[in-house]
Amino acid sequence: MFDDTLLKILEKEVEKEKWKKKARIKGIVVNKRFTKKGSIMLTIRARKLEYDVVVPQHRKEEFEVAQNIREKDFVSIIGEKAINVIFCERIKLLNKDFSKQKQMKLFT
Repeated sequence: MFDDTLLKILEKEVEKEKWKKKARIKGIVVNKRFTKKGSIMLTIRARKLEYDVVVPQHRKEEFEVAQNIREKDFVSIIGEKAINVIFCERIKLLNKDFSKQKQMKLFT
C-alpha cells in the first residue's frame, strides 16, 4: 500500500508557495486610464516605486471598486505578477485621512 501523507504535506507547501508569489501593494493612485479592451489600468506609487495594475472587466466587484477610485486615493491591492504589470485579484480603497490633530493623538 501507498502512504500519501508525504503527498499531502507537499501539496500544502505548494499552496503556501503560490500565496507567497502574489504581489501585495499599498500606495497612492497616481494615474487611472482605460485599456483598449475596457479594463482599468492604475499606476500606484508605493515606497518611491511605481507599479502598473490592471483590473480586468471580468472581475466584477474589483472593477466596480476601481471605477470609483480617483487619483490620490490610497489603495491596497493583491494580484498576480506578470512581466511589466500586476493583474488585480483584490482591491480595497483605504481611508488615509491623517490630519494634524490625528497625528498628534497618535504620537502623544
